[in-house]
Amino acid sequence: MISASLIKVIIEESMASPQITRVPEPRLTMDARQYVEVFDKAGTGDGPITPVYLFVASQVAQVIVGCEKVLDLACGSGRLLTQHALANPKIKFTGVDLSAEMLGLAGEHLREQNIHNVDLRTQDITNLTDFDDHSFDAVTSSMALHHLPNEKSLETCFKEIRRVLKPNGRIFSFDYCQPKSSND
Repeated sequence: MISASLIKVIIEESMASPQITRVPEPRLTMDARQYVEVFDKAGTGDGPITPVYLFVASQVAQVIVGCEKVLDLACGSGRLLTQHALANPKIKFTGVDLSAEMLGLAGEHLREQNIHNVDLRTQDITNLTDFDDHSFDAVTSSMALHHLPNEKSLETCFKEIRRVLKPNGRIFSFDYCQPKSSND
């Protein structure tokens, strides 16, 4: 049963006018090794991102059932992609990221787990030129789109997602947000 407090939030959100402008992450990529390692560590053990990864992994598992090829946008250090690949060894995953440091660490995690169903590529998520039209059954993106610098980049990214997805393909996107009705 839905709680009264959740109903209140839903009503407030549906009636609120946008009061907060989108503020993108200051960096498009995370290239400095020290930041990459801090980010990566946050998704391990009892790190602050670990519960988010567990939630996302459970949701993605439902989305990619029956898929053969899945594209993960801005896969970062690969912690979440590693979970997906371990749980779905018959699916061919492709992880893309702009950061060579992130992809290097993702490769290390995949080798440590002896995972062979993932291909990593340096790629801009707004320009997926490495991939043919209609080449993926699903596209996933977790905690990445807030790095895009403006709404035009978001639109371009979603056009690229639509282009590389097969007809009736599936999309999973999870990112940070702030309610329109946020009270400071």
